[in-house]
Amino acid sequence: MKSRIKRNRRAGTCTLTIHPSRAELPDFALAQVLLTGKYADYLLPFVYEGDRQSARFYYDLTNTVSLSHLLRKGMTAERFAGSLRAVENVVRVCQAEQARLQTILWHPDYIYFLGDDAIPRMVQVPIVDGPAFESNPLSLLKILSQKDAETFGCQSWADELKSFLKCQVEFDASAYHEVLSSILPLGELSVLPEQQHTDSEHAGEPEGCNQKQTGDADSIPDCVDVDLDKEDDGPQYSETILKLPGAHEQGTPALTASQHKDVQGRSVSDCSYTQGEEANASSVVDEHNEDDEKPTSLWVEDSPRFRVTRIRDGRQVVCHQPVATIGRSARADIHMGGNSNVSRIHAEIRCLKTGGFEITDKHSSNGTRVSGTFIEPGVTARIDQSGAFSLADSDFIIETID
Repeated sequence: MKSRIKRNRRAGTCTLTIHPSRAELPDFALAQVLLTGKYADYLLPFVYEGDRQSARFYYDLTNTVSLSHLLRKGMTAERFAGSLRAVENVVRVCQAEQARLQTILWHPDYIYFLGDDAIPRMVQVPIVDGPAFESNPLSLLKILSQKDAETFGCQSWADELKSFLKCQVEFDASAYHEVLSSILPLGELSVLPEQQHTDSEHAGEPEGCNQKQTGDADSIPDCVDVDLDKEDDGPQYSETILKLPGAHEQGTPALTASQHKDVQGRSVSDCSYTQGEEANASSVVDEHNEDDEKPTSLWVEDSPRFRVTRIRDGRQVVCHQPVATIGRSARADIHMGGNSNVSRIHAEIRCLKTGGFEITDKHSSNGTRVSGTFIEPGVTARIDQSGAFSLADSDFIIETID
């Protein structure tokens, strides 16, 4: 696999992008579980796009700091204990979903603390049998055991950890829980979402990208290709804005009534779009250009109904009508960019009064997928108030606007 960290300084976001290699087969069943945010307390927020030949996985690193940074600069006893607990929590998540432990990147460079959290979140990569990544729970615990425990006045923690590692050839979750319960206070197991019979809340997206990625490339296993984009002088957009289903919206405000007046009387091809920043009502595209890859839509007088975001580049379209078509045709309400001199309407989106959406396939060129499930031509699939769908070579997030 290859990994890359992208920063959008203008929008204040950080995104970790992971590309599976040709030999690594994406596990879309596991990807759908991650997409729901069910384990948002244990794993980093996640979205994905593509197919088995060209999948990409995106993780939101906004306002986070890596464990490797804290191990070098110093960390509190609370966060050291939280790191030990995170290992147990994530192992139990893998057991609950019957996922291999190798799907987790057990390395400090891929373990992140969000804000002031004491327990970090980890990266799970939905690849069958896991990515070719030379790390495991024992290798991570070995790194933690080498931490100078005198820093937080509890050398016995590191000593117990070293004793545990000497007896382990493969990771034993039960034995680790016993050790954890003996050295840390409140060692009882946390309750996973399925044991509560409720889905966990999605993690809201913090507003700034206040922490730079500080993991050294030299500390990452050789099998991983990392690009840490430390400088970006000009405007740069992250590969996805990572608007997760159910996440708290910090998005673009709708046009005001006075702004709508500037757009009245234009043809269907006249449109406005946002780029994850504040919409500019005077910026109106008069015609579709073959080189214009910005998805666009018609602004009308009605109040906003829903937003469609293309994951690849974070471009957004706000739709003000209950029914909208999406495709490359100039007649489409939501134009996907590129050549408009075609009659291709890929799908129809219907915003339901009861909440949620219905997406009907209109014989899309590469088929339509709703929440990762392929639907036949002419078939209609249901999406909740926010969710994911795929058309042609693009993936989208759709969400209701109040």
